[in-house]
This record gives sequence, C-alpha cells and structure tokens, in this order.
Amino acid sequence: MIDLAEKRQHLNVLMVNTHINSGGAAKMATTLAHGLMADGQTRVTMHHAGDAKVDEVFVGHGSQSRRKVNALLARFGGSRLVIDGGLARHLTREAHFYDVVHLHNLHGYYLDWVTLLKGLVERPVVWTWHDMWAVTGRCGFSFECDGWTSGCSTCKRRHYYPAAWLDFASKEFEEKTEFFSRLTHMVVVTPSDWLKDLAIRRGIPPDQIRVIPNPVDAGNFKPRDVVGLRRHHGLSPDERVALFVAADCENPLKGYRDFKIIVGLLKWRAIVVGKNSGRLPDGFISVGDITDPAGLADYYSMADVLVVPSLFDNYPNTAIESLSCGTPVFGYDTGGIRSQVHPQYGGTVKAGATAELAKLMAKTLPSGKTSEIAEALARHSRGKWATDGIAGKYRETYRSAIDRVLKARRGR
Repeated sequence: MIDLAEKRQHLNVLMVNTHINSGGAAKMATTLAHGLMADGQTRVTMHHAGDAKVDEVFVGHGSQSRRKVNALLARFGGSRLVIDGGLARHLTREAHFYDVVHLHNLHGYYLDWVTLLKGLVERPVVWTWHDMWAVTGRCGFSFECDGWTSGCSTCKRRHYYPAAWLDFASKEFEEKTEFFSRLTHMVVVTPSDWLKDLAIRRGIPPDQIRVIPNPVDAGNFKPRDVVGLRRHHGLSPDERVALFVAADCENPLKGYRDFKIIVGLLKWRAIVVGKNSGRLPDGFISVGDITDPAGLADYYSMADVLVVPSLFDNYPNTAIESLSCGTPVFGYDTGGIRSQVHPQYGGTVKAGATAELAKLMAKTLPSGKTSEIAEALARHSRGKWATDGIAGKYRETYRSAIDRVLKARRGR
C-alpha cells in the first residue's frame, strides 16, 4: 500500500476512462499516459471498458456486451442502474496501491460511478472533465438548456446521449453535488476556460480547478510534404482544399451540414474524414474513418484549412492536431474552440454563421496555406500543446492533489 506521507520521486497513477482508442477523451488520455511515462519516473495504469487485454499500461475489462445492457437499463433508471461487474469496487481497492487516481469520462455505460466516488473520498483524485456531464444532471452537453443551474428539475433533452426514457436527471444532479462537497481534496482539470467557468458555476471552488490543455503527439502530427501528398491522392497543388474530421459525420453536433454549406459558398474541394453514409456533393472526397495517426496527419497536412463547425464542443483534439500539422483552423465560437485557433491564421464566428465563416476563411487565406504559415503554426503548437509540457503540468497537479489529502489528514 502506498504511503502518501513518503516524499518519493516516482509517481504511480491509476487512470480510468471509457475507452483507450475511440473518441477525443480516449485519445487525450492515452497520449497523456505515454507522455507521463516518458520521464521514466511515472508509472501509469489505465483501466477501461475495452477488450479484456492486460499489459503493463492498459487494462481492459471486456465489458462491451455489458455496456449494451447498461445502455438499456439507463433509459429506465439513469446511470445509477449501471451494472459494472464489480469494476468500481475493484478500482477503489486498487487505488490504495497508487499515489493518485486520475479520472476521465465516468459515463459510457461501463462504471458504477457512485460506488467509485464513494470509495475515493479519502484518496488523492484528479478528474479531467471532457464535457459537461459532471456539470449537468445527465447529459454531456446542455446546448441552450440552462436547467442545470437550478438542479435539472426537468430534463428537456432525454433523447440525447446518454439517452433516457424516464427522467432521473435531478436525482443524479443531487448525487453529483453531494460528491463535490465530500471530495474536498479533488482537483478538477478542464482543458478550456469555458469549462472552468462552468465548473465554478457548478460549485467547484476555484482553488480546486486547473486549466490544462489537451496534449498532442508531435511525433505523428507534424507538417508533411503537401505537394507530394496531393499528387498521391489525385489533387492539384493549386486547388483550395477544406478538411472536415469527425468520428461520426452524422452526429449533428459536429456540424457536417454546415461544413457542406461553407465549402459550397467558397467552391473549394473538400475532404471528409469519418463515418459518412450520406450522398457527397460535387468536389467532395470521403475517406472514411481513419484511426492511424500517421494517415490522419497526411490529410491534415494536405488541406489548406480544417473547418470545425461544431454546434457544441469542449476542446476538440482535431483542432490541435491540425495546427500541429501546420494547417489553420476555422470554426464556430463554441466551448473552448476560440482558445485553440491561431490569432493570425484562423478564427471563429457565431455558431450557424456559415456565410460569415466562409468570408473569414477567404479573407484570412487569400492565397491558401503557405509553407511560412505551416511552419508558424507548427511552432505555435509545439509551444502550447507539446506532450512533455502537458505531462509536466499534470505531474504538478497530481502532487497538488496529494498535498491536499496530506494537509487534510494533518488537520484532523
């Protein structure tokens, strides 16, 4: 069992997340895990709901079939009905052998989060919020609904993930509020000031919140030979190319419909990465879902711009990956997107303002992306999102969480 009173150079971190390779939270968590271990003094073990494969870092609990059952149960009784096969109790026992527990997404039909948080009251906890789930009573993003500011008495978006047929949002809101009051040692990390402000409004004391942006894997995401890539993919070096990237283009949150309008106004070529079963407009190329970072970096590099017209988002990894590849980002001013774009080569507009965004793109890059722009963006990205720098900030945060627990114990 770890003795927190020991002043040790090494850190042992227990991470928890739904996935390790699907979605933005998974990409952030796995990138961070590798970055933390690079110093040789930090050991990370990440538990997730994937295949029951165990190695030195990632421990899967093979709960995919159970998650399908839980998704159905949650529709009747909320996430409190999740059956996790004892995973939460296992994690609370494991926590005693680690210096700190780092939580990511607790939703996703895989974990009895109530039992887990009860078991971590006495342990150092860092919780990275990737969306609004901890803020609201039920949903990951509230959109225009501000019901969470008064306790989510009536959920108006029960059809939205995590879907519910019966409304238990107010009950779950109360349970989260109770844990926030008990986890006084917990440190909440948000990647954006936007989400930090929501955390404060939710009642988290400012001194328990850190703003740390998501890391990017600069080894994979870096500028590449634009001309060579375009020729390889049958594109002219001179034509203007806009890129859209989403795991599921049919997710209305990601704004694929608006992307098509914007490209149509500009009359540019378009590359679409992600699940997409709809009919493609003229000039569009759909390449399907790409999980290989090197392959994804090719498409970032060959584009003139990445368009992020998300109707609601937090801190999309696509933006920082694109910038690391030297490609400007334009999008809607939702969540933390404004804080990601480059102040000179990029920009945001009000959500839904398709014509305004098209004009901004044309005005900012009248001659397309140049090598000078690509180099400037890559430098900017390395300075802001380099994995080693972000890992260092998290190590400081872990020690802060440990110090909070030690201080509380000394005060008894």
